[in-house]
Amino acid sequence: FEMLPFALLGVIGGLVGAAFIRCHSAILRLRERVRIEQHAVREVAMLAIVSSIVHFPVVLLQASCTGLLGALFADCHGPLRKGVHSALCTD
Repeated sequence: FEMLPFALLGVIGGLVGAAFIRCHSAILRLRERVRIEQHAVREVAMLAIVSSIVHFPVVLLQASCTGLLGALFADCHGPLRKGVHSALCTD
């Protein structure tokens, strides 16, 4: 019974990994065509903007590793907490 969710998780992970590799290969081909010396600041700025847009809405990516591990092992029925703890405890 437990094998099906783990197999599904493996398939999804493989598909996401394949999509990541394709995107990375496309970016590398683009970087070969465009001279990076002329657009280095633009590339870094674009990467920073895209990363912040993707990561900001996800509450679990905003916490530090120590805070996230603490929230994983904290009691959900304890005192009211905000941020990562409230995202993990969905009573």
